[in-house]
Amino acid sequence: MESQLVLLKEKKKNANLEADAELLVSTLRSRKRWIKAIRFKVNYDWSPRYTRLLAAMSGGRVISGNKGYKAVDCAELDEVSHFINKTYQVVKELAKRASSVSAYYHTMGKQK
Repeated sequence: MESQLVLLKEKKKNANLEADAELLVSTLRSRKRWIKAIRFKVNYDWSPRYTRLLAAMSGGRVISGNKGYKAVDCAELDEVSHFINKTYQVVKELAKRASSVSAYYHTMGKQK
């Protein structure tokens, strides 16, 4: 939640997040290809972080990767599958890291 507030402060204008998320989806659907975050910076003055937030708010309608952003309904099955698998892999890695930090933290507390 706090990171979303930081992103909102980063936005220069009073943004309507839902409207911007819809604009992201409609832009991706109309282009039917991968679009890099820099295009959204140039066209809409959205930072890469803000674009990432909008993609997350899209209700599963946008995927992202090294190639940029793409509407799910314009993506190939292998592109959607790759995104899903990669996202689950990142979740596993983050959970492992959180577990390691938690274990270390608890051992620190016993040493004090």
